[in-house]
Amino acid sequence: MKKLLSTILISALWQVSIAQNQANMYLSGEFNSWETNPMTYRGLGTPSWICSLQYTGTTGDNGFKFRDSQNNWDHNWGAGTGFTYSSKVTFYSGGTNGTINMTQNKYYVFIFKDVADGSNSEGIVFEADGAPVEFTSTYRIPSTVYQYQKPVVYVTLNSSLPSGYGVYVRYTTDNWSSSTVLDMTQVSGTTYKTELPPNNAGTTLKYYFFTSGAGLSISHSDADLFTITYFNNGGSNYEYTVQSATVRFTGNDGNWSDASTWEGGNKPNSTDQVVIQHNVTFDENSETTVNSLLINMNKALTISPNKRLTITSELGNNGFLSIFSDANGTGSLIHNTSGVNATVERYIEGHFGESDAGWHLLGSPVASFNISGSSFNPDTYDDLYAWDESSNLWLNYKANEFTQIEPGKGYLVAYQNTTTKSFSGTLNVSNITFSNLSYTTSQGNGWHLLGNPFASALIWNDGSWSLSNVNGTAKIWHSTNKSYSDISANGIIPQTQGFFIRVTNSTNGLTIPASARTHNTTPWYKNSDAHQLKLIARPADGSSAQETIIRLEPEATIGEDPYWDSQFLAGYAPQLYSLADGVKLSTNALPSISEAMEIPLGFQKNQHNNFTIELSDNSLANTVLLKDLKTGITQNLSQQPVYSFTADEGDDPLRFKLAFSSVGIAPVPQNTAPYVWYASQALHVNNITPNLVMEVYSSNGQSLIKQKVYTAEIPFNAAPGIYMIKLTGDTFSNTQKIVVY
Repeated sequence: MKKLLSTILISALWQVSIAQNQANMYLSGEFNSWETNPMTYRGLGTPSWICSLQYTGTTGDNGFKFRDSQNNWDHNWGAGTGFTYSSKVTFYSGGTNGTINMTQNKYYVFIFKDVADGSNSEGIVFEADGAPVEFTSTYRIPSTVYQYQKPVVYVTLNSSLPSGYGVYVRYTTDNWSSSTVLDMTQVSGTTYKTELPPNNAGTTLKYYFFTSGAGLSISHSDADLFTITYFNNGGSNYEYTVQSATVRFTGNDGNWSDASTWEGGNKPNSTDQVVIQHNVTFDENSETTVNSLLINMNKALTISPNKRLTITSELGNNGFLSIFSDANGTGSLIHNTSGVNATVERYIEGHFGESDAGWHLLGSPVASFNISGSSFNPDTYDDLYAWDESSNLWLNYKANEFTQIEPGKGYLVAYQNTTTKSFSGTLNVSNITFSNLSYTTSQGNGWHLLGNPFASALIWNDGSWSLSNVNGTAKIWHSTNKSYSDISANGIIPQTQGFFIRVTNSTNGLTIPASARTHNTTPWYKNSDAHQLKLIARPADGSSAQETIIRLEPEATIGEDPYWDSQFLAGYAPQLYSLADGVKLSTNALPSISEAMEIPLGFQKNQHNNFTIELSDNSLANTVLLKDLKTGITQNLSQQPVYSFTADEGDDPLRFKLAFSSVGIAPVPQNTAPYVWYASQALHVNNITPNLVMEVYSSNGQSLIKQKVYTAEIPFNAAPGIYMIKLTGDTFSNTQKIVVY
C-alpha cells in the first residue's frame, strides 16, 4: 500500500523525575509496508511517544505495532483486534498486531506510553480530516481575577481545526496533584474559549491548553496520554492568583438601577468589582463609576441611550456588550482595557428623498471593519462617502473607492429611511495619531475629515490634542441646519461624530487623545461656552440654518488667524460669514471689540427669498447692531434679536455690517408685515399688529391653532413635520410654511 508519514515534535508540559525507559520507539504497519518510522519522545507527567501520518492507501483494515528498534523482529507491542479510535487501549508486550480501519487521505495520530521491555503498555490512536494544529496565542478575561469571579480563557490556533480534533484546557489548584480537563468551544475562526471556575482569594490556579480527539471526557490520569499538541507557556504553564476585593454580583435579570437586580440588594459603588451574571440594562440617570466590570459568558450588559458608565480598572467582556442609540442620544462608555468587543449603535435620521436632508458625518468607535456585510452597507437610495483632500472629491463606496470604515477617519452618510446602524468590533481605547496630512491649496485647501474613535464624547482641543499646524477650530455638519457648524476649543464632539479639521501646510500632526474623552450625550455636537456671539441665518420657513460666530481670544489678531479662526464651508443653507483679510470665516476670533469696530458680513441666498438673521447667543458685554447696507436699516439685535429681510439674485454678497455699542440705540422699524418662525418648541411672532389672528394647519389640512396673537411667543410642542401658518390682520393676510425637526 502507498504510504506517507510525518512526525510531530513537541516538548514537555511539566517536567518529572521519571527515567526514560526506551531510547527509541518506532511505528510500523501495513500502511507503511512494515517499515519502521521513528516516533518522538515526550517527557510529560506520563512519558509517551507520538507520531502522525496521512494515510494515502486504499480504505480498509491495516495491522500495526510499536517497536523499540528498526528491526521488526526485536521487542514489540501489539493490541490485537477490536481497536477503537480516541479510546485508551492496552498494548501487550509481544502481542499480536493491532488492526484499525483506515480511510484514504485521512490523518492518524499514534501515541504510545513509554514502558520497559517486557511490560504491557497503553496507547491511543486518533483519526481526523487534517494534520494536527499548533497554538499561537492566549489571553484571559479578566487578566486580574478577583474572588468568586469566573474568568474565561481564550486560545488561538495557527489554522482551522480539522474535524476529529478538540481543543481543551487543563487546570489545577493543587500543583497537579489533581486536575480537571474542560472542552473548549469555538468563538470564531481559530479562537476557542472556556470558563474557569470561581475560587477563594489566595488560590493559585495553573493551566495549559492541548488538542486531542473531539468531544472527549478526559480524566486527570489520562490527560498526558491523550495530548496531541499543547501550549504551556514554554513549560511554565499559565497561572493567576485570585485577589481579594469587594465583588458585587447581579442576582437577577433587570435594570442596573433596581436594587432587586443585585445580590443582597446592594448596588455597586465606585470601588467595587462588578460581575454581570445575568442580562442587565444600564439605566442609571446619573453618571456611574465602578472599579472593574466582568460580563460572564452568554450574559449581556446593555447601556441605554443617554446613560453614562465609567470603569476605572479592567473591563472584561465574555458575553455581550451593547451601547444603544435613539433619537435623543447614545449611551456612553469610558474604560481603558484593550481588546474589548462590543456593539455600538448610531441612530440616523433618513433623508426621505430630499437631496439636502439626512446627511451626517460619522466616526467609528471600533477597530477597522469591512463595510460589505455590515449595517452601513448602502442600499440603492443610500450614500456612503469618504473625503479625499488631495483631489477635493468625495470618494464613493459604491464605486469601490474604499472598502473599510477605519477608526479616526470620518465618513459622510445618508440613508433613505431613519435607521439605527451598528458598529461591531473591538472598542478603541488608545490615542490615534495623524502626521503630515496632505495640504493641496488648489484642491482641498487642507481640509480633512476625521471621526471620534471612542465610545464616548470628546472635548475638542482641550490642550491634549497635540495640534501642529492644525486650525484650533473644528467643523461638523449640522444635519438639521443643513450647513457646517464650528466647534471651538473645549467644545464637544459627540460619540460617533465625524468632524473636519484643517491643516495649514504639509508638515503637520494631530493626536486624537483618549484623555480627552468625556461623558456628554448630546446627539450630534455642542460648542464651548466661550465669550462669543452667534448669528444664525435662516429662510423664513426654517428649513435650514447657517451659523457664524464672533468670539474673543486675547491671542488672536483682527486678521485671519489660522489657529483661532475657521474658514467658511458652504452647505445647503443661505450663506452667512464674516470677512478678515478678504477670507470668508465662519468663526472669527478677535482680541477685543470696540464701539468703533465694524465687521463685514457676507450673505448669499439659497433657493428662498425671505430670510431672518437671529442673534441666538451673546455672552459679550456689548450691544450688537446689524446694519443692512441694501435697505439702510440698522437693528439693535440685543433688543430685537431677529431681523427679517428679503434677498434677490444678484444682490451684493457684502450686504451687512456688524457693529457694537455699549449704549443701545432705538430700534429702527423694518418690515411691517408680521412673520413667524419656530424655535425651542414655540412659534415666535415678529411685528405684532392689532387684531392679528394666527391659524396653524398640519400638512394634511387639519386645523391645530386659531387664535388672536397678543404675545411674541406661543407654545407649539409639535411632532416633526411641515406646518402652514396663516396670519391675518386689518390690512393684510399672508401664509408661510415652517418645518419642525
